[in-house]
Amino acid sequence: MKKLNARQRRFVAEYLMDLNPGAAALRAGYSRRNPRDARIVAWQLLQRPEIATAVAEREGQLLEELGVNAVRVMMQTARIAFLNPRDLLNSDGTLRPLEEIDDDALAGVASIETVEGQAGRRQKLRLRDTIRALALLTRQLELMYPRTSPADELASLPDDFERFRQEEEELAEFRRQAAGIKPA
Repeated sequence: MKKLNARQRRFVAEYLMDLNPGAAALRAGYSRRNPRDARIVAWQLLQRPEIATAVAEREGQLLEELGVNAVRVMMQTARIAFLNPRDLLNSDGTLRPLEEIDDDALAGVASIETVEGQAGRRQKLRLRDTIRALALLTRQLELMYPRTSPADELASLPDDFERFRQEEEELAEFRRQAAGIKPA
């Protein structure tokens, strides 16, 4: 495989900063005059096998160094999605001391702000968007466990009915035996 020149290596590094190919091309020194041209050049660069391979390899290295994997991302998303705000509060509605709140509950907190007012000092709690986290988690799960098409589900119905019929017969036989009725 061909080695990358300095500008191509810079493009790979810049691309991995924000995954914006056009901006990465501009920052790497391609097509300074026209951002539209930079997007075209970036697309062409990403189509080259040696650059695509370099991006994939470096991305893998970065994820490994950071300890990022699909399971960790899904776990963090689930912690945000399933936050119970009661885990953050005392029975009187005040915020529990942070050292008493577990990490799972704190994962759903975006910010805590102390506000001084006429009523005294209070704390404002802003939570992360649980609906968005649930939507993201749903998409992640659909990637891992794709839905079957309606045609596939319909195709399995005869097998399901046959299995159901057999289970019904076995249950009826069990009931007859339990009631002391001899088979006919």
